[in-house]
Amino acid sequence: MKLLGVITTGFVTMVIAMIIGSLAMGIFLAPAWNLVIVPLGLPEITVKQAMGLALLIALIKGVPTEKDDTWEERLIAILMPLFIYIVIIILF
Repeated sequence: MKLLGVITTGFVTMVIAMIIGSLAMGIFLAPAWNLVIVPLGLPEITVKQAMGLALLIALIKGVPTEKDDTWEERLIAILMPLFIYIVIIILF
């Protein structure tokens, strides 16, 4: 039971950290986009769109993994942030 509490606490902490990081990236990226890119003729973006753009950049950039990882561990390392970001975007 104690191990389950530690795992649950770690997962909740990770989700909260990802929410804060995603919001911070969206809050930073939206005004920067609107200041730099909008004068070039592209449309303005909202904080939600900036969060999605940051997610897309993170997925394209990739997740650094160690060479001994199995393909399942690599897949989880790539899909877990995607899943959490989708949940965050749906909640907002």
